[in-house]
Amino acid sequence: MRTIKTIIFTLAAMLILASCNEDDVIVVDPNADLEVVDIVFTSDDLDPDNQVFSGTVKITGIVVNTGTTDFVSGTNQQAIVLDEVPIAGSPVEKVRLPFARLNAGDTLRISYDRAWSLSNEFPPSFKVSLTYDPDIFIDGNENNDDNDLTNNSITKTGYDIHNSF
Repeated sequence: MRTIKTIIFTLAAMLILASCNEDDVIVVDPNADLEVVDIVFTSDDLDPDNQVFSGTVKITGIVVNTGTTDFVSGTNQQAIVLDEVPIAGSPVEKVRLPFARLNAGDTLRISYDRAWSLSNEFPPSFKVSLTYDPDIFIDGNENNDDNDLTNNSITKTGYDIHNSF
């Protein structure tokens, strides 16, 4: 009797699956994916058209949860970091923004104001990155596992700042 029920169940499942087409199948990726999507430069001061070649530039990094689930973690287990990277030398951390939550589709921004001159021949670069505790993937919390670590940083050069004005 058990064998007959198993066969009937299997045949019913096969019939249901056979009647579905690709448009009926919904695939859900149950993971958060935090992504550094851009670094934006803005200034109310710099305007080469008006012969203003120095002023203050706001450097803003933008992070978005491009995944399908909310990122929920413990305090100080992750942060967004904005580094200034000189032409020669080591990166210098300018701003660190710890966070504990980033809902699916939501955005976090990190900003740093810096004096700038368009005449600087060797401007530094700027890097925005996500940093995580070393044990974030083994802490037992699947809600703070980033699905794709390859999109967790962006670097733009100071020449990109020059070219934006």
